[in-house]
Amino acid sequence: MKDFSTCLNCSGCSLGFEIETPPSYSSICDFLGRSVPLIVGDKTGWRMKAKLAIRGTSDAPQIGLFREGTHEVVDTTDCPANHPSINEAVKTLREAIIYQRTKPYNEAQRSGDLRYAQFFVCRESGQVQLVLVCREKESIEKLAQDLWNRSNRWHSIWINVQPSSTNQILGNEWHHCFGEAWLWQKMGRCKAAFHPGAFAQANLALFDRILEKIEEWVPENVRLLEIYAGVGAISLHLASLWQSACLIEENPYAYLSFQQTVSKQRLNPIQYIQADAAKAGDYFEEAELILVDPPRKGLEPALLESLQKAKAKTLIYISCSFKSFQRDARQLLSSGWVIQDAALYWLFPGTDHVEIVTKWISSQ
Repeated sequence: MKDFSTCLNCSGCSLGFEIETPPSYSSICDFLGRSVPLIVGDKTGWRMKAKLAIRGTSDAPQIGLFREGTHEVVDTTDCPANHPSINEAVKTLREAIIYQRTKPYNEAQRSGDLRYAQFFVCRESGQVQLVLVCREKESIEKLAQDLWNRSNRWHSIWINVQPSSTNQILGNEWHHCFGEAWLWQKMGRCKAAFHPGAFAQANLALFDRILEKIEEWVPENVRLLEIYAGVGAISLHLASLWQSACLIEENPYAYLSFQQTVSKQRLNPIQYIQADAAKAGDYFEEAELILVDPPRKGLEPALLESLQKAKAKTLIYISCSFKSFQRDARQLLSSGWVIQDAALYWLFPGTDHVEIVTKWISSQ
């Protein structure tokens, strides 16, 4: 297995694993106005989900992440950050590509068949939900069959068709080929179903720690509004605490995943609205606690404006970008919100990405 000292610093660990603290840590603490402990998990085997580019040739396929700032693929076979099941799955995929003479995608010529592969490890079984991202379904069907026959490591195999030449990895056309349709993942107190098109954290061990911290901040019998809710894992973990919950998320595959999850359990009144976060202000009236977990770009401007006027007395803001968090936080602070507590999690060791989890109270 590769060790960190010889790592080629792909975009997955661009600063190198020898660093003990992300560079932005002290700046985040300064901005928060307090010293906040940094929660760090394992540096090896933590990555449970990976989207890997596939380039090269059918004789010598390259499977890995892009080198920082480029579209040059760095081979991540035996990456120490990956769960062992991902590394073994990559080796099996490489063998099958060579055997089937599958043509990897060529960006310059816009030719070839196989563009990316997505791997998601089931925590309970260690099996892998695999997605093969291609330009045309028919060109990959034999590869999918070969992979299914070749190994029992697969939880399921899907084909995703992405004919566009943009940087968007996944397309809108999905085909379930083999195995179970839903990957059930244990997170905190909930067990949630995942369609491969739904977002999931890669570092599930530290995500469990985030759930524990949020639980400390949530009072009993609260009316909860969660925005950017994904498959609903946070609200489902907190199900014993809220009186009612309303979840808002625009991803249709997250919605399908949530519907599958709640069909298997009985809950207090819970509503899931498939809508853009910018429209979430329409649902603020009944909320006592608002929880937001936006993508890296931060809060939608319309949502931020609604939060500045919200009647709710508590806000939990989970951020994966210090830059967008600073921008949003300044506006929240100026409108009467106050940071009461905070926690920091290094979800991606070797990078400067720190998950900032904050509890706010309204002074209005």
